Amino acid sequence: MNKLLLLFFLLALYNTKMYCQSVLTTREVYNFNISDEFQYRSHSSLANPPYGMPPNAQRYKIIGKRYSTNNDTVFYHRYYSNYSSTLVAPYYTYSFSTGYDSIFYTQLSDTLKNLYSITTDSCSWIKDTLYLSFCGALMCETNTCTACCFEGQQSDYIYGKGLGEIKFQYTDATNATDYGIDLFYYKKGSITCGIPDTLTMQPTGVKPFAISNEQIIIYPNPNNGFFNIETSGDTKQIAQIYDVNSKLVLSQIVNNKTTIDATVLNEGIYNVSIIGTESVINKRLVIVR
Repeated sequence: MNKLLLLFFLLALYNTKMYCQSVLTTREVYNFNISDEFQYRSHSSLANPPYGMPPNAQRYKIIGKRYSTNNDTVFYHRYYSNYSSTLVAPYYTYSFSTGYDSIFYTQLSDTLKNLYSITTDSCSWIKDTLYLSFCGALMCETNTCTACCFEGQQSDYIYGKGLGEIKFQYTDATNATDYGIDLFYYKKGSITCGIPDTLTMQPTGVKPFAISNEQIIIYPNPNNGFFNIETSGDTKQIAQIYDVNSKLVLSQIVNNKTTIDATVLNEGIYNVSIIGTESVINKRLVIVR
């Protein structure tokens, strides 16, 4: 009897993990509230420098919300404060934009499956996974692949309950294209997750950031995942660690001497960017065990 119950439990778990989009609806995923904040960052393996796209952020705050008369479409009014940067060695030139926009989501009672319209055959597929992560949020990940028999195009979508789209990653092996955007910080009520990007525009509207390799010290290096970062001055800065695929794998505030626990990372070579108020500092990090 116990074995039979265990079998039913495993089958239920399997169905939940494989068909998460029948659980999460569009209404559940895009259930934002006024004052919610979301910050995203774009990345690309083809960008210059080779560690991903230059610093950028798309930052939104929900300031208005209403539903359609049939309650099947939700409209959001947002304030945005975005920036991008261009590398003109040895400086990053920053461009900022602020303003207001609107966005809406419809067919709220439908599952997320309606977002995809690929034909599943021997060369194309869709796979779903449901799990808890990103500060305990219920998340649904969907991988799609078209023309997989010929390298093809693969996309990875991750949605969070009440968080919208957390991640999008697109890879075209044939044309060597790799692009994505990730949610790295959010605030919903009293719940916050991640480290907010607070970079602000200077009066000129454009801010140069010097690139230096001499202003910070990382030691020991190589290390087993525990290491120190020493910075000059008392200003808090953000240390961002990227893997060889230009994916942000760890982010932490540093100030003077800070011990970093990166034991969750695999052995390998990483790029560490220290983003301060006046400079972006890049260093190599080597983890060996």
